[in-house]
Amino acid sequence: MASKYQLFDRSKLRLRPLDERAHDMDIGFVLQLDEAPEFEHPDLATVAERIEKAREKGAARILMTGAHAIKLGARGTSST
Repeated sequence: MASKYQLFDRSKLRLRPLDERAHDMDIGFVLQLDEAPEFEHPDLATVAERIEKAREKGAARILMTGAHAIKLGARGTSST
């Protein structure tokens, strides 16, 4: 079945080696597997409830987040 969405054009990506990329993270941002993240957002409970209701109805559920949200949720602090 053909998608109604245009295919992402990967030819526009510029891939560079890791040693040429600048970032502000270090190993201190990474949580250990037994650590709980320090993350709170006023809408998090609402999102969780809606996902649960969709699951109960058998509806599709998709939750997407960017890497920056993951980074900020890891330790709750950032220099950016």
